Amino acid sequence: MPTPTNREKEKRKPMAPRRKSTLTVKRLAVDGHQRRLGLSNDENVWVHRFACVGKNDRIKFEGSGDKRAIVVLCTNGEVRLNPAFSYTTSLKGLKIRLQVKEVENQEELDAFERLSSYHYRNNISFGRRAILIARIPSTHGYKIVGYIEITNSFAGHFSRNKLLDAPFSDGNGISWESWNVEAKKKYLNTIARISRCVVHPEYRGMGIGVALCKGARKFCETKWQMAGYKPLFLEITADMLKFVPFPEKAGMHYIGKTTGNLARLLKDQRYLQSVEAELKSGRRKEGSHSVFAEDAKSILKRQRRDVADLRKIADQHELDVLTLLEAYVTAEHPEELSPVAYDILHQLVRFPKPTYLVGLTPAANAFVRSRLTEQKVAPDIERIGIEIEQIPVPITVKDLTIDYSIVVPSADWSNALQEAFGIHKESISSTGVRALSADILPGQVFYIWGPSGSGKTVLLEAIKGDVRPSTGNVKLPKGAKAQMLELEFEDQPVICEVGISNLADSLFVLGLVGLAEANLYFKHPDHLSAGQRYRLAIAKLMLSKAPIWLIDEFCSILDDNTAQLIAWNIGRFARQFGATAIIAGPRREPVISALKPDQILNLDSLGEWHFESVT
Repeated sequence: MPTPTNREKEKRKPMAPRRKSTLTVKRLAVDGHQRRLGLSNDENVWVHRFACVGKNDRIKFEGSGDKRAIVVLCTNGEVRLNPAFSYTTSLKGLKIRLQVKEVENQEELDAFERLSSYHYRNNISFGRRAILIARIPSTHGYKIVGYIEITNSFAGHFSRNKLLDAPFSDGNGISWESWNVEAKKKYLNTIARISRCVVHPEYRGMGIGVALCKGARKFCETKWQMAGYKPLFLEITADMLKFVPFPEKAGMHYIGKTTGNLARLLKDQRYLQSVEAELKSGRRKEGSHSVFAEDAKSILKRQRRDVADLRKIADQHELDVLTLLEAYVTAEHPEELSPVAYDILHQLVRFPKPTYLVGLTPAANAFVRSRLTEQKVAPDIERIGIEIEQIPVPITVKDLTIDYSIVVPSADWSNALQEAFGIHKESISSTGVRALSADILPGQVFYIWGPSGSGKTVLLEAIKGDVRPSTGNVKLPKGAKAQMLELEFEDQPVICEVGISNLADSLFVLGLVGLAEANLYFKHPDHLSAGQRYRLAIAKLMLSKAPIWLIDEFCSILDDNTAQLIAWNIGRFARQFGATAIIAGPRREPVISALKPDQILNLDSLGEWHFESVT
């Protein structure tokens, strides 16, 4: 037998098993901030907790070692699970960098879970969810100031389904002629949904919600997938969008409202209660109906719970709840229900809510825009109704001097002090402002800076007309109202403090100042933080519709971060509404850089003054 060559020997060596290029996820397990994937080759790999991967998903690996990427294979592309998503932006008008990112460690997970307690609807969403947190630099590293939750969408949405009901193709293997039952069943997972957007109460009004929406949009374009489909659309539906339509600023389009659930709830519950009666009587076999089966999940389980809740309400109130539902079946707003009916039904009933949607690919977004034009969809949600009529001419201060005397009481201790310091009653007087002249133009932000005792307060009082000058004068435009910002409130809920006669305006303004949270509306001012009380005062100032705003001791009791935010808000709101804001305070930075005043007047304790150049 011939001796084998070296090449032949090499061929006979057993080959090392080749790793499959595509693997399947067979098992999932969550451990803290991580999730373990059990693969079809018996390998276990770890990803972060909210990574968009599930059972039966097909994956592959790219690279090796620490740089090995886990890629989910989708019908219309690929999704890389690592590195984790991160998007950084600047908050408009503030020198603050905000990062929107996936949760990667236990510290971030703990911070998210603490913040989620601020959301008044804190039940866990059904199906897949991804969490993106927003964080800003702080003295101790980073502070988590908000989060956004992305989940899978629901099939039943009249306005969205109507919008999608036209021929569509994305050029990547996904197309339909009409958005019928078959198309919904096949392609519903191409729609991702923002289910929650929560901002820390102390950081509202900074544009964090808009940044989170923008981050969610970028995340869905690259990181989200559901059942092997990358999303083509991202939507958000919420009651608060009636008053604060912030998704518009993130490039999302208003597409209409949901239909609410009153009519469907009435119809479904009549049917399901009859089914339940048949099950109890034995006319229908146990477990024969999907809603009442032991393994009912998601929406079916919710329907069964609704049946139990309706029965419980009927027993508690001794009434026919279905008849009550029938009486209000056409209601589209909660105020159309009586307080008694709302108290009974509010946990079951959902009213029409505005929805915003955006395409995540050029083809999808062009389709959305085209369909909105074809359907002539226009926002019919509540818009802010307040308008402030800007003053027509400047406020003039001419040769203004304000002297005031200190009353010396007649008392033994007073005699001793007068004798010790050579004080005479007729000589105890002070000059708050001396020969001041200034023109404050319509719509300007005018900042008065000086130490305690420099006359800031008496100058504001003179402008308001509460103090008579010793010499000179202050001339306001005829009929112009000057309103002082007040930090003293009544002992009543916040929503009552701003006024409920025009609820839409009140809610819109509270949203603007960063108090857009249901539980805050019902809190009393004494239960708010210093920063939140300042925001409440700003809301009342705007709702007064006064064209001249007067603010004393500006941000004197606030920490630097809160002072920066409040100053920025006051400046932008005054300019937005055309108000003339005259603001006095003892602080310079970070107030001045955030407020961006048009004029700065410096006072000292001897009545001297000068204007500071504004850069």
